[in-house]
Amino acid sequence: MSPQPGTAVADGRTTVYEVSGVGSARCEGIVTEVLSELDGMLSVDVDIGTGRVTVTTAGESEDGVIAAAIH
Repeated sequence: MSPQPGTAVADGRTTVYEVSGVGSARCEGIVTEVLSELDGMLSVDVDIGTGRVTVTTAGESEDGVIAAAIH
């Protein structure tokens, strides 16, 4: 998983991650559920076609915490 540069948004910070192995709706649901439970997580969008996971957090995203949650 490698983070892309974050973009500031009105209510938080958006970061895009490349995640391997997210190739089905079931995987998409699991990743969305797990990440949504993290403190400070405002939104999660998983694109199973590209493997990109876009998260919006209340502050700086914690790459290590996010990586641990989905591995």
